[in-house]
Amino acid sequence: FMKRVGGLWPDLTSFKALVTALKRTRRAASLNANTLSFCSDQERELIQLQRDLRAMRYCPGPYRAFTIWDPKPRRIASLPFRDRVVQNAIGVVASDVFNRRQIADSYASQPGKGVHAAVARARYFAGRSRYFLKCDVQNYFGSIDHEILKTQLHRIFKDRELFQLMDLFMTQPDGSVRGLPIGNLTSQFWGNHY
Repeated sequence: FMKRVGGLWPDLTSFKALVTALKRTRRAASLNANTLSFCSDQERELIQLQRDLRAMRYCPGPYRAFTIWDPKPRRIASLPFRDRVVQNAIGVVASDVFNRRQIADSYASQPGKGVHAAVARARYFAGRSRYFLKCDVQNYFGSIDHEILKTQLHRIFKDRELFQLMDLFMTQPDGSVRGLPIGNLTSQFWGNHY
């Protein structure tokens, strides 16, 4: 049993964490007007974002929804660049906490673990057994119950402000209290944990 973690809110809202989050977000972002606008005056944007977070007046912008077909249709919900910086800031301070609670063979959205590491590990196991299970949980993100997830998160984190922030990213674009938006970095953390 691991102890609950507290005191993450000051770290999350530090300028250092926001700069790190900006760098991570920029690496993964497409160059569109929203990204370029934020990055063209990034110091002012980060200072304002820090003020909004610390004053508890931060509110995510609207989702942009689109469908991808890879290999099956998935409805993706994408937030503005500024909001993805905030999600990465959550990742900056909370990813290690989540990773310590994952099994070693969890590869989805894990730092230093990607498709190649997962394939190598699968090959390792394949050499030791002739049996395997290949499966896909249908509509996994869409089936996640917010109340169960919140209970699980309360067993990990203590910060009231962090809970309020995470709650903002749980809500589906249609306002549903079930399921997580595919496209949010936080959904990947929570999906692994759930």
